[in-house]
Amino acid sequence: MSHPGVAQIICNIGAEYGDQGKYDLAIGQFNQALAITRAALGDNHPGVAVTINNIGAAYCTQGKHSLAIEQFNQALAINRAALGDNHPDVASTISNIGEAYGYQGKHDLAIVQFAQALAIRRAALGENHPDVASTISNLGVVYGAQGKHSLAIVQFAQALAIRRAALGESHPDVATTIYNLGAAYGDQGKHSLAIEQFAQALAIRRAALGNDHPDVATTIYNIGKAYSAQGKHDLAIRQFTQALAIRRAALGDDHPNTAIIIESIGCAYHFQCKYDLAIEHYNQALAIMKATLGESHPETVRTQSCLEYCQRKMFIEFLQQMMLSNAPNQADSQVNTGAPIDVCDIQGSTDTNGSADFCTGKSYSAQGKYDLAIVQFSKELAIHKESLGESHPYTAEVMHCIGIAYAELGNYELAVEQFSNVLIIRQEVLGESHPHTQSTARNLEFAQQKIICK
Repeated sequence: MSHPGVAQIICNIGAEYGDQGKYDLAIGQFNQALAITRAALGDNHPGVAVTINNIGAAYCTQGKHSLAIEQFNQALAINRAALGDNHPDVASTISNIGEAYGYQGKHDLAIVQFAQALAIRRAALGENHPDVASTISNLGVVYGAQGKHSLAIVQFAQALAIRRAALGESHPDVATTIYNLGAAYGDQGKHSLAIEQFAQALAIRRAALGNDHPDVATTIYNIGKAYSAQGKHDLAIRQFTQALAIRRAALGDDHPNTAIIIESIGCAYHFQCKYDLAIEHYNQALAIMKATLGESHPETVRTQSCLEYCQRKMFIEFLQQMMLSNAPNQADSQVNTGAPIDVCDIQGSTDTNGSADFCTGKSYSAQGKYDLAIVQFSKELAIHKESLGESHPYTAEVMHCIGIAYAELGNYELAVEQFSNVLIIRQEVLGESHPHTQSTARNLEFAQQKIICK
């Protein structure tokens, strides 16, 4: 049982579990293979590093990025000792570390890793190698996450030129780079351009991979996301439904990537205020996410938050209907605080990584109980700072909600403190022209004016 060939078979089984979204089972297989490989080849063989790297990749997909980085660093130490600092496999492991840092929102650290990997690959493989293009593309992804979308587009254009020259116009990796360009345009709010790029990528992927490939589903899905961003939710639902059929056929009903599309359909219904349909889809998605990703995964937490919000909205609507039926001659009461605070983040963001604390805070805000809202938001903020860092967009969103609550209470000094911190983060991560950055700037200016007028 200690032959490396047996370990390879077990690794292949683990990879199959990973493809099915069964990451705990995959990690179990990789650990078995690791024990066999260590016994057969020793602790410092590159084959050991390969298996450790596989474990890291599985953790990364589960959202356990710190554990992933630990595995990647172990693999990196082995590869450097066995192969030298300038081997392409060393560059691959460094690149994996960069990706994990990117998922954590540690974009500066990710860029350092990708730059190291790029230097090694250029020296070892040449300027025009596809792996060089992959690293340049990874840099583009991180720049996009920082809100530096123009820089991202420059990187993707460079990667596209290399891939077209090396692989031809119809290669799936060319489609991936065109797809990334589309995503960057979408992040700039240029959704029509994004749809054009996604359509090009879709044509290549269909021709190269067939109509039923998961990457085809991903492209259709992102066309739907672009339509949703344009407010064309019916068109979005059509695209999501097409993508869902492909993913179910290719990956099964219980795969996390299937769940993400179901959640997006729920989100489209949510924006249409069709809360019953939204709840139906959120519940379906949540069951899959809890089973495959776990209770604490960001996608699970976000879907739970959206579900609770819709349930609360339906309950409020029910109470309003009851009140109207019991008192048909009473006019609706209106509450106006006189504070023109921009709350687009609370109501319009689809990026909120909120939990029950965040939803409870929003509910208290909606009831005008801003002191209680601040307590809930502060709990959520502590979690985000610990898990995501001080400068993550989700952290900034919760801080923004705290600022709004302070402003509504008339505590403009504390509101200015919150809005100022949020503005710094959003200018850095999202850019000056992003709607969330602009809403924060408006709120900061309003609070500052209130202090002056006191």
